[in-house]
Amino acid sequence: MIHIGACCGYLTQKWIALPAARYLGKLVDEDILLRDYVAIGAGCGIAAAFRAPIAGTLFVVEEAASHFDREHLWRIFLGAVACFQVVSLCTS
Repeated sequence: MIHIGACCGYLTQKWIALPAARYLGKLVDEDILLRDYVAIGAGCGIAAAFRAPIAGTLFVVEEAASHFDREHLWRIFLGAVACFQVVSLCTS
């Protein structure tokens, strides 16, 4: 599930975030954007596998994110909670 979540984060970065940032005219470092989205996807994979959004957030803080800031923490947690809600709706 971690790998599937990371792949979803990669695809989200390539298909949605990067073209939107280019269209809006923002100068974005593609490597940083890719790293952030893959880390968020991995956290969502943990949240989906174990039904624990806080565990997904802590996994990314501890293992997956090489450079970390507070803004990134909120993005990871909100992504993990959203993924947890989708899994809960699909399995109920």
